[in-house]
Amino acid sequence: MRPMEQVVQDGAREIYQVEQSAVVEKPVYQAVKRLFDVVVSALALLILGIPMLLLMPVIRADSPGPAIFRQERLGKGGKPFVIYKYRTMQMDAERDGPTAP
Repeated sequence: MRPMEQVVQDGAREIYQVEQSAVVEKPVYQAVKRLFDVVVSALALLILGIPMLLLMPVIRADSPGPAIFRQERLGKGGKPFVIYKYRTMQMDAERDGPTAP
């Protein structure tokens, strides 16, 4: 590793530790942030839920396969989690590699 990269990594680590310790010391901030996140997410789901449900048959009609794509990803600290999203490609699209349009 070159010296400059080490400095950048050390600096980033220090910034992360400072930000993390500042948030840990403020439990009221954590509670308000959590409440805000839950309320905004619930409102978004209520507003967008019906259009999202109406989009599913359109995706199914476009090509065979499920409308929802399930993928496992790595999160903070390398902890795996599952994400669900609409399928935007055909099934097994990556099998043949990239193609020209």
